[in-house]
Amino acid sequence: MRQKFLIIILVPAVVLGVVKGPGMWKTYNCTVYKLGSAHPNAFKDLSISSAKIKAEVADNEISRQVGLGGRPCIGSAQAMLFVFDKPGYYAFWMKDTRFPLDMVWLDKEKRVVFVKSNVLSGTYPTSFVNKQAAQYVIELNAGEATKLGIQDGLPVTF
Repeated sequence: MRQKFLIIILVPAVVLGVVKGPGMWKTYNCTVYKLGSAHPNAFKDLSISSAKIKAEVADNEISRQVGLGGRPCIGSAQAMLFVFDKPGYYAFWMKDTRFPLDMVWLDKEKRVVFVKSNVLSGTYPTSFVNKQAAQYVIELNAGEATKLGIQDGLPVTF
């Protein structure tokens, strides 16, 4: 009888996350964290329309290749800013990315030149590339580009 009681109580508790064993679950608060940038202060504050967004900077080969891959999510009002040495055509994919994104390419004057909205994680290995030369790319949670009114020609400050 005691075994049945424990099973009846513990199984739902474990399923609902009430009882946690060591390392059984990880809790993610979806904050952006430093990921291999060469700079000690790897964040920039972006202003898009009237919104303020905290962006992690990916400005070297390794951090640009990894991007947001492997993370469970990013928070609202957060992004990743990819910085390139010169304007060009930069292809992006969703390798190891677990959540949909909006991708926004900016020219050297930091004006939007291309937006790819709601890119799903299942699209890998398909690549998405800008149609005009760009020097920066911002990745945001899917739906944010529309919510912020991001469109070609919009200036972004950072």
